[in-house]
Amino acid sequence: MRFATPVLAVLVSMFAISACDESLNSPTEYEGEPPAFVILDEYADSDNDGIPDLDDFWPDSDTRAFVEIGDCNSDIQNTVLSEGATLMDLVNTCMQENKPAKCLRELAKDLQASGAITKSELKALKKCIKAVK
Repeated sequence: MRFATPVLAVLVSMFAISACDESLNSPTEYEGEPPAFVILDEYADSDNDGIPDLDDFWPDSDTRAFVEIGDCNSDIQNTVLSEGATLMDLVNTCMQENKPAKCLRELAKDLQASGAITKSELKALKKCIKAVK
């Protein structure tokens, strides 16, 4: 749910908070004094990728300037996609696969087909992928 105001203040009860115990059978009293307010900033962007944390599926994006595969700099701008992933986030995910080169080739084709990169950028990316085993 989105709110019109940039900061949402949630009033937390000043009284003891009832919670279920581990067995979920009986309520137990909250020990200690709860905070008076919890402040949530719906526009916070902790990784500075332009996607608010509440909407960001990739909260710790790799925000380097260019897409790099190993020691190869493709000179492709490391852009942010709508769900909060940068191109480097996707490259890094492929590099963790059992067959990273295959994953990267499929990723490159998908990025070009979706319009995220151009044909010339696809060629530059493929050049970098060749060095991956």
